[in-house]
Amino acid sequence: MEYQNRLTCFIDLLGFKSAIDQSLEEPKIAESLFELFEQFRGAELEKVVYGTVPYLSENGLISAADHHGDQIVDVMDKHFDLVVTQFSDSFVISAPANNPASCNLLFRALRLINVQFFFGLGMLMRGGVSVGKLVHKRGGALFGPAMNEAYAIESKAAIYPRVVVSDQVFDFYNKTLILAAPAPEEPFIKRGFDGVPYFDLVSCFVDMHGFRGERSKISDQFKRVEEDILKSSKASHPKIAYLLHQWSLYENRFTDEEEPKAMS
Repeated sequence: MEYQNRLTCFIDLLGFKSAIDQSLEEPKIAESLFELFEQFRGAELEKVVYGTVPYLSENGLISAADHHGDQIVDVMDKHFDLVVTQFSDSFVISAPANNPASCNLLFRALRLINVQFFFGLGMLMRGGVSVGKLVHKRGGALFGPAMNEAYAIESKAAIYPRVVVSDQVFDFYNKTLILAAPAPEEPFIKRGFDGVPYFDLVSCFVDMHGFRGERSKISDQFKRVEEDILKSSKASHPKIAYLLHQWSLYENRFTDEEEPKAMS
């Protein structure tokens, strides 16, 4: 056994306890919880993420899933070694820090989890990302200083529904990862009003171009989540208020960009 230097993320699902309490009276919530978590059992999340990787075949570029089929995880693990562990309302995801492509896949996995639970159960996400020594085996051992740091960032620095990254990860992202990813319109990770480097659910929507035509759907879901929080836990309202503010800034900016085109 040896420690590896790994990019490490610890995330916590906000609203999980409330969903469990509601599930006792509303069986559909229990069913939704079961279906969502089933999507992440074993190596299902890794399989989905690996499936987005383009693969050069004799017929041109295709997805790795099309090329490798059911063996995709065994084959792609040799190249990327992305590992996901889920327990209760928490996820830990790690990737080799010396593999920029693998680290970018880690952030892609975070986007997927964030969006899935937001639309599936109206849950928000908070997390921390570190880089350092870690032992992480799929279905097995998980420990190390990087795990401790990621957990501490989530519990002490994130505060709002966002994923905060350490300054070391922020520098690593700007110098390495952003160069290894498809060119984004703006940085996915940026410093917030409090100087903390982070990304949140709104950043995910801005970065995932498939949501460009879904603004009304996203706005409606935010409203439903806010209504549910006000009904079940008014003290938790600042969590959704933070994201609603972020979303309003994005919507206003996007509308301003569209107006000149409409006038021409």
